[in-house]
Amino acid sequence: MGSEYEKQIEEQQTTAEDAVDESQAEQAQADSTEGDNASVDNERNAWEREKEELVNKFLRLQADFANYKRRNEESIEQIRLTANESLVFELLSVIDNFELAINSATEETSFVTGVKMIYQQLMDCLEKAGLQALNAVGKPFDPNFHAAVINEGDTNGELIVTAELKKGYLFKGKLLRESMVKVGPKQQEEDEE
Repeated sequence: MGSEYEKQIEEQQTTAEDAVDESQAEQAQADSTEGDNASVDNERNAWEREKEELVNKFLRLQADFANYKRRNEESIEQIRLTANESLVFELLSVIDNFELAINSATEETSFVTGVKMIYQQLMDCLEKAGLQALNAVGKPFDPNFHAAVINEGDTNGELIVTAELKKGYLFKGKLLRESMVKVGPKQQEEDEE
């Protein structure tokens, strides 16, 4: 009986050991599954961070490109404006010569009429492009727009423009050439009227 009892105890021990082994295996598998879940969570978090970084990088690149495009368009417009301004400035001497020719004509011939028409057509085109003549005569002297080349009388007080020797022009609101003017005291002009 002793051997049977020992055998039974051995079987129970083996069964208990098997149960413990099985329990440990299940625990290891559960730990492994939890580890796998944690690993999957970590990997998912890493992917989420990377996705967020890429989205942010894309948005920054998109904003940078929009800024580049805007700056490029502004630069092109500035180049166009500068080129137009330069061309119009060169044409001012042509305008001056037209005015001299028209003013020096002694009689109104068909030739003079044709020159006046060409001059007017040129001025209309330039005005559409943004050229504007400064009308200085009778206005207060402004050194920002006028260059006084002749002074009449006392120049200590407020001065007005008495004559325009060479017209000044604005191009798109910016001074292109100042007027060359003759100035005199304001009261002298008022006394003459």
